[in-house]
Amino acid sequence: MKIYPILLLFVFTAGIADAQNRPETSPQPAPSAVPKNDAAGAIATLQKPYNAAIAGIAAENQKWLAGVETWYLANLEKMQTDYTKTSDLDSAVAVKTERERITARGETTAEQIKAMPAGLRTLRGTFDASLKKIADDVDRRKSQEGRKYLAGLEALQKRITAGGDLDQALLVKAEQDRIVAEIAASTPAPVSVPATPAPLVASTNPPKSGASTPKANDPVEALLGTWRFTYNGRWSGKRTFSKDGTFVGEGFKGPAKWAIVGKKVVLHYPTVDHAEEEMPLPPDPAGTKVTHRGSVVTAVKE
Repeated sequence: MKIYPILLLFVFTAGIADAQNRPETSPQPAPSAVPKNDAAGAIATLQKPYNAAIAGIAAENQKWLAGVETWYLANLEKMQTDYTKTSDLDSAVAVKTERERITARGETTAEQIKAMPAGLRTLRGTFDASLKKIADDVDRRKSQEGRKYLAGLEALQKRITAGGDLDQALLVKAEQDRIVAEIAASTPAPVSVPATPAPLVASTNPPKSGASTPKANDPVEALLGTWRFTYNGRWSGKRTFSKDGTFVGEGFKGPAKWAIVGKKVVLHYPTVDHAEEEMPLPPDPAGTKVTHRGSVVTAVKE
């Protein structure tokens, strides 16, 4: 299977990282003295920058999603062409079906993904991981804006309450409750993933500036480097893993590909006499069990 570049994917994840790190642009104004019976007007004043920020996040979300979808469809087209050239009808049809599903905004089920040929399944894993990251980053940014808005409402509610107008204070409290519910709904569960997706296929260009690098304790960082694979206690050979999604070693010619799929690393060798191998995540440097054609291989990091 040929290498499918993910430059566009890095560009969009770099844009996400930049959005997370940029200075906040919608500070909530401090409420001024609130005339009696005008809590609604004060709420509207606080709400304006909040609504503008949410609209901006939504627009960026659409841009990122469109970019990732364009990248995926382009690589699907390349993959279908490659399968066609090698007369692999079943794989070519599987890729064609996936292209049609994505174009029609259809759903791809877990069973359909499991039945995909290995190359397509890897590409789909990259696509899904990127969509999830975009969704999580959008939710976090919405939560941040909501908390800023909530702080302004809290100050407003206390000031009106201190003035003795409880009915007006209750109007502010109702808006506070609404925003609290929105924040709860848009706060994703904590996830321990790198700021950019792990490389699933080799990239022909380095990531754009601004894209974060994997942290030292993430599974990708643990994988990088040289490992010794021992097969059935009879033969052993080295495998050296690089950040670009390739690895080299003994017993085969040319660079091979590695990919993170779910909670495992899948190793794709360049020759047909090698089956795929799977390493669990995170890999244990002291000894990781790798499956190979139904048998178990031991991998130790050097």
